[in-house]
Amino acid sequence: IGYNSAGALDYAHPQVREHKLALIREQLERFGPLIDGVDLDFMRFFVYFRADEAVANSQIMTQFLCQVRSLVDSCAASLGRPLLLSARVAPTLADNMEKGLDVAEWVRRGLLDFVSIGTHWRGDPSLPVGQFRSDLAAALSCTAGCSGAAASCTSGCSGAAGCSCTTGCSGAADCS
Repeated sequence: IGYNSAGALDYAHPQVREHKLALIREQLERFGPLIDGVDLDFMRFFVYFRADEAVANSQIMTQFLCQVRSLVDSCAASLGRPLLLSARVAPTLADNMEKGLDVAEWVRRGLLDFVSIGTHWRGDPSLPVGQFRSDLAAALSCTAGCSGAAASCTSGCSGAAGCSCTTGCSGAADCS
């Protein structure tokens, strides 16, 4: 499955995603009035799929993010105020994709309010924040000139997701 992952939950199984969604739903229901949002710390344990299936399963994790976004937005609506959704991810888009996390697609779809980068279990003062921002901007720049949510803007794109354009995306409503 991958380094140090004998006990990892495999998000390829619907039951795992349902369990995680239930935990997030419970936190929102119990603590929604007391919190400003939800942070998904993908660096806490950086294994989500079998190593040989992670890239192919990245759309599963994107759909999971759509479901989390929907839960957060639903709770925010019932509270009558915004709740944020953020994620802590690996310092490079390539490292994230290797684990099945298509961060550029999440940002493209408007699923996250902000992204932070980090390493597993420890701080690193030399994180390549500037490079991550540049790489993410490059992956998203292929959406320039798109005309509609279904437009494909793959020319010159180096993003792992093929840069499917979602111009006009308003978050979870465009997740299907």
